[in-house]
Amino acid sequence: MANESHNKSSSSSSSSGRGGAPSALTMLLIEWRWLFVVPIVLPLSFLYDKLWQIRQIFYELFQAAPKLHDRRVKAIQDQVVNWNKAGRPGGRLATARSEWLSISIRPEDYKTNCNKIKIDLYDVLAIDTKNRTVRVEPGVSMGQLTKALAKHGWTIPVVPELDDLTVGGLVNGYGIEGSSHKYGLFCDTCTAYEVVVASGELIRATPTNEHKDLFHGLPWSYGALGFLVAVEINIIPIQHWVHLVYRPVFGQGVDGVTKAFEQAMTGGADVPDARSPSSVPEFVEGLMYDKETAVIMTGNFVDAPPGPFARVNRIGLWYKPWFYKHVQTILHKAIAAKRRGNAAPSMLERVCSVFCNTSQIDATSVYDEYIPIRDYYHRHTRSIFWQGELIVPMGNNPIFRVLCGWMMPPKISFLKLTQPKSIREYHDEMMVVQDLLVPVSVLGDALTYFDKTFRCYPIWLCGHRTYKTEPQGALKPAASLPKGQNYEMYVDVGMYFIPGVKNYEAEKSLREMESWLIDNRGYQALYAQTHMTRAQFRQMFDCTLYDKLRAKHNAEGVFMDAYDKVCLKKHASPNSR
Repeated sequence: MANESHNKSSSSSSSSGRGGAPSALTMLLIEWRWLFVVPIVLPLSFLYDKLWQIRQIFYELFQAAPKLHDRRVKAIQDQVVNWNKAGRPGGRLATARSEWLSISIRPEDYKTNCNKIKIDLYDVLAIDTKNRTVRVEPGVSMGQLTKALAKHGWTIPVVPELDDLTVGGLVNGYGIEGSSHKYGLFCDTCTAYEVVVASGELIRATPTNEHKDLFHGLPWSYGALGFLVAVEINIIPIQHWVHLVYRPVFGQGVDGVTKAFEQAMTGGADVPDARSPSSVPEFVEGLMYDKETAVIMTGNFVDAPPGPFARVNRIGLWYKPWFYKHVQTILHKAIAAKRRGNAAPSMLERVCSVFCNTSQIDATSVYDEYIPIRDYYHRHTRSIFWQGELIVPMGNNPIFRVLCGWMMPPKISFLKLTQPKSIREYHDEMMVVQDLLVPVSVLGDALTYFDKTFRCYPIWLCGHRTYKTEPQGALKPAASLPKGQNYEMYVDVGMYFIPGVKNYEAEKSLREMESWLIDNRGYQALYAQTHMTRAQFRQMFDCTLYDKLRAKHNAEGVFMDAYDKVCLKKHASPNSR
């Protein structure tokens, strides 16, 4: 971004005030890390993906039978039962998955003193088109699942963006996408969970059976209730294209952005009708480039572009501009058209418009195009939203895209594996990577507060429903809801870049942000840094059902408490359970 060098210098100065500036070696490793990433990490990431695809083909042909899944689950149960019989040696239970394989940015060194249970569950088990469900193992990734379903003409209602996100992580943690304003979070599209609890018993939990408490309590529990071994998810018929409409918003302040986003989520109505979900767009997303400028996008499924002259954008091709840069181009052209008024565009602007396929953008109308569905689902994957710019600074350069874009993105797990501790600590202090869920009623206040505290752009806006359930899980909608509506609308405000405020102090700013969220009934996604105390954590999240389930299934002393997993060690209280 234009302010990147300024941000780095201002952040570095604040760091020096907290105990010394980063060493010269650390800064050298950060500035020139791309020299290692491009020739080594990118090819290894590409090769790993290809080998994994071969592995998936083999498993689909020979290993994906339900009886083999049952055998794998039985092996997990036996490990837990034998551990209990042996007197529970080696500490609490945790999965044997290596820390570097996790997408989470927070350290997972809690596993060091745990008894590790091997859980190799990576396969799509069954697609039931009659009942409109798919049954999968928790290690199945979004890229793997969408590809498997598309072959049969189906998809899942909520497809979280990055290819490497797994079903297990999205259930035990959280998952969201541009369709969440219509369907809720990823867990809200699930119909059954199969869990191995502390005794080794296998429990199947659904919204209506005797284990409905476990069904509603499992999301956001971060493995504190048992080992998830299978998930059933709703599926919907797929149409192979998305008609995406871009609406630039500028010159209207924060209120203009929030109003445009709310109208997009509700199809123009004040309150979305819970009984008529088809009345709202299938996909809604907002990208803010500063406090007052944004592009609000709405999309709907279509079978195909309407004719030969429809604008088609296969944004998943390796040589295409990164999606958020493409959206920014649309915004800049709309602003330029507004400033130009009725004057004709310059020759340079006309030439650029032809090459960018944005020639019909003006200050008042919207812009639309047709995108293949898989390209749309994974539109932010190549650039890892906008963090790719920090990892491979020339990544969006046209020459780089043509020559090397086919290897993008580097796998996050490989980046973690090859990241020295000094770089990780620098990123913890100098970068903001947070997803903050706020009621739509306070969205404007949230954007104003986050701008003042972080000034971290672009910002991702994604609405989602927070449902009222019985019993209620970790997230809770307002006590009073409109008649006939069983959810409250929230908005995920995503920040994944270098903050622009001067003298940024990470811990101070994040702790203040967490307090603001608690005061405004907001939630923090727990894959990121969490500075909350245990008391604050329990203020933010409703732990009533969680505590009952921990007691009911004897999880105390067997599975680590969720708070102890996600909080930074220096904030953990001695009464961890």
